[in-house]
Amino acid sequence: MSELSSEMRALREDMAAMRDAMTRLVEPVEYMTPKQTAEYLDVSLDALQEWRNERRGPKFIQSSSRFVRYRRADVDAWAEENLVN
Repeated sequence: MSELSSEMRALREDMAAMRDAMTRLVEPVEYMTPKQTAEYLDVSLDALQEWRNERRGPKFIQSSSRFVRYRRADVDAWAEENLVN
């Protein structure tokens, strides 16, 4: 029974990855600045910076200390994962 459960989990993960890949093909990727992301999440820029430093917020792209961007899809996925019932 546990083999079937692990196979089902793997299939779900594969399907989610394929769905994400298809979405990226159809929809352009939208990038947001830290300011836009903070406004979108209704948090302060300081909170967003702290999350980046602690690696506990949404995924982000950082090519230098002055260039940070967030993909809207990653921000939405992070928010969805952190919903509290």
